[in-house]
This record gives sequence, structure tokens and C-alpha cells, in this order.
Amino acid sequence: MGRVRDSLAILKKRKVMCMKIAVTKEQQQTWQDPFLYLSQPIYNDIYRHLGCLLCFEEPVPQALRESFEKSAPFPLSHDTIWSDSLLYVGTGNWLEADLRIAYNESICETLRERDCATVCNYLDKRECALDPFDRIDLLFSQFDIQPTPEEKKLFSEDFHNWLLSLHAQVPISFVYTSDKMQTQSFDEWLQRSIQEVPQRLFPRLLSLWNSQELKKNHTDEMLPPIADKASQGMLNIFLEQQTSLPQDVRDALVGVVNAIIGTLEGHHTKIWSEGFLNDLAALEDDNYKRIKTRKIIA
Repeated sequence: MGRVRDSLAILKKRKVMCMKIAVTKEQQQTWQDPFLYLSQPIYNDIYRHLGCLLCFEEPVPQALRESFEKSAPFPLSHDTIWSDSLLYVGTGNWLEADLRIAYNESICETLRERDCATVCNYLDKRECALDPFDRIDLLFSQFDIQPTPEEKKLFSEDFHNWLLSLHAQVPISFVYTSDKMQTQSFDEWLQRSIQEVPQRLFPRLLSLWNSQELKKNHTDEMLPPIADKASQGMLNIFLEQQTSLPQDVRDALVGVVNAIIGTLEGHHTKIWSEGFLNDLAALEDDNYKRIKTRKIIA
């Protein structure tokens, strides 16, 4: 029940070098977004956890970090990890419940009045065989757990405004979310960002993974695996939208993957990087093209 207690407490308070890829004047003129936004798609309109990794162009001063955290939308206020230029924020495990708590007044008031100890006793006596995740589901089954379109829209707007506020104080390079914000503006932003990945994402990932930041300059040992997972996600999003790539972009992709491998030697990194490089090598194969059916933009 720690997850529920945390929610209620918050409610009460409120070395690889990579070939440079040229950016044409036309690309410079048409690039209008403040920074890259990349995201995994939402499968079957259901998501349980939302993780968000922000990469700034420069180290974030200590004096600003607390205000960045406190100004985050409520659903992203549960997990926070910093390094010099990276900020990870996450929902915990029940994004749907957080959206309902944050943007539905009747549910919010009901939970404010509910005594956590009573809830714990209720769950223990009625469904003691359930694991903790199912017990939380049982608690929120008293309400309609699925957020309304309006609640999703409000969260997307709050998220967007929060990002712009941070960017005005310290420039952001890219933002990655484990699920896509459910508004058309984010769909369009994601599509534009995919087109800019070689010119704008590759150099930043290279500098990040070739630095000491993910080796020792972080506040939590979980940050390197999170950054690894986010890098994997962003590179896959880009590759899955391609049917062919020029050699300089291929070389850049390999350079980024090798930089990640050079920092992390874990089992997960080895598996995904091998699969990714195999997919890159097979990109020109006709059979491979025919099976590439995944859609990032609904």
C-alpha cells in the first residue's frame, strides 16, 4: 500500500567517434520544435507505467533541480533520478489511477477522505491471496479506472507546459517517454522528431555515452539501465520507420550503439544491440521490408 500512501501524501501537499551528418539549410529553416520528442506507441490504448527521460543540453544546476521536480505533473511525481544533464521521472505502476486522482475531483476527494489503514485492512481481509499489484487494482476497481479523454488531454497539456517551462530555464535536447501522449499535437511532434534523429539525436547520444555521466555522475544506479532502455527505444523507433538508409547514417547508428556497449556491458545491452545491428544489416532485404508493419503514429 506504499504506492497509495505516497499518492495521498503528495495530494495533500500538492569511446567511439561518429561521422557527422550534415544539416542542410532547408532542414535548419523548417525545424521549429523546441527539442526532440520521441516515444513508444501505446498498445491497445492501455498503459500501466509511464517513464520519462529528459536530456538537457548542459548540466542542470543543483539550485534548479528541486523546482523542476516539484513542478512536474502529479502522475510523474513518484520516481525521480538525476545525473548532470539527465532527469528521469516516472509514475510508479498505476498511471491510469494517477490520472483519475489528478484530474477527477470526485475521485480525488473520495481518496482524500479515505483512511489508508482502513483500506489496508479491507484488502488484507477480503483478498489476502492477491499480490500487491492486484490489491491496488481492487481498490481502484471501486471507480472507473480508465481515464476519460478529457483527463488524458489535461495531462498531455500539463506535461507539455512543464517541458516548455524547463526548456526556458535549461535547454532540452530530447525527451523520451515509454508511452505516447494521447493528443494529436504529440503525434505530429513525434513524427517530425523521427525525421530529425540522425542530425540531432545521434550527436547528443554519442556525447552522453562517451562521457563520464552515465559511469559515475548520477544519483542512482538505476539511471544507466534506464538511459540504456531509452536509447534502445529511440533508436528502434527511428529504424522501424525506415526502408533504406544512406551509408553515413548507418555508420552513425553503429557508432552510437558501440558507444553504449562501451559504457554498459550488461546482458540486456548485449542482447538488444546484437538484434538492432542485425536489423540494420537486413534493412535492404526485401523480405525484411515486407514484415516491417509496426506503426508509431496511429
